[in-house]
Amino acid sequence: MNSFFNTHSGEKLDLKGLAKELLFFINEDVLASYKITVGTDSSAGIITGDFTDFITAVVIHRKGKGGRYFWRRKSLGKFYTLRDRILNEALLSIETAKDLVVAFYGQRATLDQKMTVNQRTICDSNIFASDFNEGFSWNFEIHVDIGQNGETKNMISEIVGIVKANNFDVCVKPYSYAASKVADRYS
Repeated sequence: MNSFFNTHSGEKLDLKGLAKELLFFINEDVLASYKITVGTDSSAGIITGDFTDFITAVVIHRKGKGGRYFWRRKSLGKFYTLRDRILNEALLSIETAKDLVVAFYGQRATLDQKMTVNQRTICDSNIFASDFNEGFSWNFEIHVDIGQNGETKNMISEIVGIVKANNFDVCVKPYSYAASKVADRYS
């Protein structure tokens, strides 16, 4: 099971490294509004042997100014029904989002602390998650690969209910780009 997130350039980051990269991105423009989205996709074509691959994408969008994405692959047991696969996609996204929230609250660096990331030295200027409510505008969403059309339309209320019960905003197709576009690209 892959616990590392990949960057678009092939770097591998653990969860702490991912949280730092997201915070560095926010630090580049602290006055902007941000949306952090998590979505997972799997594909029947990815099923090999006794495993199904699930791709989870984490996307940070600086509203009106672009964004970055990270992804990881997990190989899990075989899933025989679409419902089971979709449910597992949602649960993996929720798990990743919860882990990220914990990682954000764990990232507390001082002004004198220097870190080398991507061959650059950056001074982490005391940005950590508790500050988000005091100056940063950000939003966290779970994107699920279901929509009003197709086989998944009967699952919308169930999956949306699960995500909302875990205190996350949720988007379905056609607005669930983290799952249906970014994660889908690697599945």
